[in-house]
Order: sequence, then C-alpha cells, then structure tokens
Amino acid sequence: MSTGAKLLFAGVVAAIAVTAIVLFFGTGANGLTGAAIGNVKTMLNDPESARFEDLKVRMDKKIVCGSVNAKNKFGGYAGFRRFYFQEGGMVVLDDGKGSLAMHGYERDCPS
Repeated sequence: MSTGAKLLFAGVVAAIAVTAIVLFFGTGANGLTGAAIGNVKTMLNDPESARFEDLKVRMDKKIVCGSVNAKNKFGGYAGFRRFYFQEGGMVVLDDGKGSLAMHGYERDCPS
C-alpha cells in the first residue's frame, strides 16, 4: 500500500472513530469532550496510550482544553502537552516553541 493510501486510510479511520465517540457521548459537554479526545488522539503516534488530564470545557465558546501524554515512537511517554480543541475539529497541540496558535489556550483556558 502506498504512503498516500495509508494516510487516506488513517484519516478515514480517524473520522469514523471521532464520529463514534460523538455518538457515544452525545451532545453538550460530554459530546464536546469526546470529540476533543478523539481528535487529539488522531494526532498522536500511539493513540491508545493517551492519558488526559486537566480537561476544561467552555460551552460558551465550544472549546475543550487540557493536557495529554502519550507514548512516542520509541515507546516511552513523552510528557504532558497542552492542547486546545474547538468544535468543528480544530486541534492545536503545544509544540513547546511558543506557537501562536496556543494563544487561544492562554486566552480561553485559565489555570
């Protein structure tokens, strides 16, 4: 299977997984949290190893913020990274380099 086909397949599987999570958790805060977790997992090397903490839901802005730790390609946990999810599927993982996109986290997810 070509690399492009593998990426397409992974994207389809991720979309199905996110849809299943939303259907399972329903709507409202639980649905938004489920969608956030599903979308964040699609960005990880080992999604099954994901551990989430400090989840904050802002229903007024339809966002979820928190931290995720997952195994890297070497099989070890990489440490918690902040994430910012907005309804509609936009996810930003903190790259630790002061990403401009993470300003939404600072603005919308007070400690």
